[in-house]
Amino acid sequence: MTEFKNLTHRCIKGIPIDSVQTRTLSEIGFPVEAQRQPDLSHSAAYNNFFQKLYESPYSIVHTVEKMYVQYLTELRSKDLAFDATLNELRQYGVTPDELVSGLISGCVYSLSAEEADIFLEEFIFIIEDMLPRQLSDIYYSFDIEPNPAHGVFFDLAVKKLGIPKHTDRMQNNYGQFISHTADGVRQRILNGEPFQSIYTNTCATKTIINDAFLSLSNDAVMASGQISHQRRIEHAIFGLSRQYTYEISRGQFARFFDYIIRENGKDVLAILYFTEGQMAGLNDLAKEVQLNHNSVPLLVLDYAELENGHISTTIRNAVKDHGYAAIHNEERKRYFKYGKAFDDCYGNWVAAKTASLCGCFSCGKMFMPDQIVEWSDEEDACCPYCKSATVIMDSQGYEITDKYLQELTLYADGVDEYDE
Repeated sequence: MTEFKNLTHRCIKGIPIDSVQTRTLSEIGFPVEAQRQPDLSHSAAYNNFFQKLYESPYSIVHTVEKMYVQYLTELRSKDLAFDATLNELRQYGVTPDELVSGLISGCVYSLSAEEADIFLEEFIFIIEDMLPRQLSDIYYSFDIEPNPAHGVFFDLAVKKLGIPKHTDRMQNNYGQFISHTADGVRQRILNGEPFQSIYTNTCATKTIINDAFLSLSNDAVMASGQISHQRRIEHAIFGLSRQYTYEISRGQFARFFDYIIRENGKDVLAILYFTEGQMAGLNDLAKEVQLNHNSVPLLVLDYAELENGHISTTIRNAVKDHGYAAIHNEERKRYFKYGKAFDDCYGNWVAAKTASLCGCFSCGKMFMPDQIVEWSDEEDACCPYCKSATVIMDSQGYEITDKYLQELTLYADGVDEYDE
């Protein structure tokens, strides 16, 4: 694929099309654009051209223009291409003047063979790089000025690339690419490109990007050299409404945060992710970070809530309510100090093999692991004193003391009262 660099197209998704100032391909930075031609749609020659081909195979839009361009690129002569095209249409009584009017209206008559070659390469680049599903996607995604010749070269590029399309005329997706856009998005994700960049630089909608990411397995993401949890958090941030953008720290902020979210260009939230091994530092974090002389709330996300799938709601709440992050962080501190025990008392038969001390947060007793004789569902340790399956062990990372068990029991009582 020919590379076209220094292009300055702009993403206009979500902006009313009549408020966009469009530009030609040349103004955007491509070498060739078909020049606008006089409007001949009301001329006698064009009307005759249209009427004579009305019930023929050549009545389908762009068919004659594509035939002419193909002859042009093969024969390398405008005159020879014109004569070859006219010869195909003589059976319908098309005259030279009428064919000229049709090719002028299609904005291809002025192109040289060399320009047609480049124009085709431009649309191959556009299709492979901007990932449209159909030609209209380009116009609704970028500030590209529509031109009749675009349809001609778009179709020729699709044919050269061999991209399959939907063919059922009764379906809404008729004429759209079957998998090109989604496949391209998946590859860009695996290449490590941020979701926001994919949205800004391709025709892919947020729904297409979302579905493409969800179709990828964690193994595929990790095999590409990326960290799965980073992409999952970024994906949750990307799901915010359009006024929010984000930046990934890439390590330049020395672990103060991993992501910064902006609302209409203003910093509103910093996010820091903690893996299981980093949770000890949760108590030492400030509630805010300083960015550009402004205080921005710091939201801490952890591996447990990421696995439980709660982070999208958490992030939305934090960007809407600047006090929410501090409340959330305190709740997560309490969870890891106390609430996590509610999860760890299930399926702890493996932990019992390496434990040296256990405790029950129903009765507050401490005991050795070999005192456990009953197991709920064959995997949850039952307290030898009160028979409750509320046992935690030092091998799970807990400091089993009378004080901690008393605090945990009070916490459990408070949770029970809340549930009631």
